[in-house]
Amino acid sequence: MKTSILSTLVIASLLLFVAGCDKESLLVHQPEKNPGTPAVGSRTLTLSAEMPNNGPTTRIALTQVGKRIDLAWEAGDVLQLCFVQGATKIKRWVEVNNISADGKKASFSIGIPDEIVVGSFDLYGVYGGLGLSESDPTIALLPGIGGAGSLSALSEREDAMLIFSSIGIQTSEPQVSVTFRHLGALFCITLKNNNSVTMNDLGSLRLVSNDPGTWAYNFEGGGSYDLVNDAFLGTESGGGNYLKFISPVSSLAAGESLSIWGWFPPLPTAVWPELSLEIRDGWNAVRVTSDNSKPARSSALSTGKSYYFYAMWDGDALMFTDSTFTLPPELKDLTLTGNLRHAGSGTDFLGMTYLRS
Repeated sequence: MKTSILSTLVIASLLLFVAGCDKESLLVHQPEKNPGTPAVGSRTLTLSAEMPNNGPTTRIALTQVGKRIDLAWEAGDVLQLCFVQGATKIKRWVEVNNISADGKKASFSIGIPDEIVVGSFDLYGVYGGLGLSESDPTIALLPGIGGAGSLSALSEREDAMLIFSSIGIQTSEPQVSVTFRHLGALFCITLKNNNSVTMNDLGSLRLVSNDPGTWAYNFEGGGSYDLVNDAFLGTESGGGNYLKFISPVSSLAAGESLSIWGWFPPLPTAVWPELSLEIRDGWNAVRVTSDNSKPARSSALSTGKSYYFYAMWDGDALMFTDSTFTLPPELKDLTLTGNLRHAGSGTDFLGMTYLRS
């Protein structure tokens, strides 16, 4: 399965770019399928599912081309569904078929479970992550952060989650069209080794804040999402003051750059604080912290987007940069023609006046 995860966003000098399109299966491995209820007669539910439309329409897989990333349906993709009728909750698997030429639409056919009696029922679905809970299939399980942060590894683990809901389906007319929506966003940190020697024992990167509040979810372990109430569960224990990106390689040669990816659900109303960057070794010890930081944002992040950070290590300092790995200008770099006069200073500021005829 694939879908467009797109956006343009600026966090100070952080550049955020749209993400893109190519052919590659998002669902590399398949969970064991529940054969469910045979699809026969009027008890057959026909489901037409479409990729999210909150970005340009795109085509085929969790693959990067330039700054674009796409997801689209492919043969063999599987959904986990939950049929809900009153207190009855039934979990089923269903495999995709009848994929449109552009990969944006697909249809599914599955028998309505015998436990669902004549009348109306609700239907919830999830793609990716850890699927639906066995004990309560209206709860979607978020992926943990336990593997390498390459884009292909995220694809293989099916980290990027999509969900949908359809309320009040009639058993007499079990045909439904739904549009998936994103539960999280992709984040990429591209690190350049501008030193003259190889950077060895590279374990992970962290975006870190001194703010104790929760600004993103699932920083280190699995969390969950209530599909019925449309809400994250346990956000007080699922957040933290950092996001962790595990390096897919343990060394970075001189002059080379490395992109490390992660998928995280931004909390809907949480505004990201000021962030610094840490490089940690394979034993999780901090090797270096960035000399500069990304300023706090003025609004919450959006799901279904791709956010890009850039940083450079020169052997002495780690610095956030722009996409060309150009360092931000400093006051000492300014060249002014005229008279620069001292105006005043304090513990956290320096005021200047500038005169020129």
